[in-house]
Amino acid sequence: AMPIPHYFAIGHDILSCEQFDVVHAHGLFSGAGLGMSWLAGRLGMPTVLTVHSLAKGPTRMSAQVLANIFLNRVTCVSGVSRAVADDVRDTLGRDDIVVVHNGIDVNEWTPGCGEGPEGRTGRHGPQRRPQEIAAVTRLVAKKNPRALLRTAQRILQRAAAGTRLTIIGSGPERARLDDDI
Repeated sequence: AMPIPHYFAIGHDILSCEQFDVVHAHGLFSGAGLGMSWLAGRLGMPTVLTVHSLAKGPTRMSAQVLANIFLNRVTCVSGVSRAVADDVRDTLGRDDIVVVHNGIDVNEWTPGCGEGPEGRTGRHGPQRRPQEIAAVTRLVAKKNPRALLRTAQRILQRAAAGTRLTIIGSGPERARLDDDI
């Protein structure tokens, strides 16, 4: 659990030494997620928090207390459904909660501003250097890791040479995912 003082030092070292573009944490009750979000905010790093569950009953008060301590510098908060986003909006008192579903229909996405044949333009210019694409997830049908793999394979075909995909997780879909590789 991140809010243990020793782990704050480890988290600070990780965030200070690595060159992350964004920190993405999950859950209102993940000690590691809350702690790293807080540290990233203190270091001025953009931070996204994705919430997967409703905060009901006594957990709502706990979520509010934890949010007041750890989440005041989070750049963006998302919920995995409209119900979760509405609940988080009420719990955190933020109006800027967005919905990002667990499964994304890539047909609804369009190229963004600055994207052209030479690659997407980021804050450091065209991103044609090899990238690391990583996903940490439970490998269960509900999360649709096979769609994740198919999407990543399409991205890798257009990405810079040397770009890699790492999927971290376990679950009953692991064997099917291994078969698809």
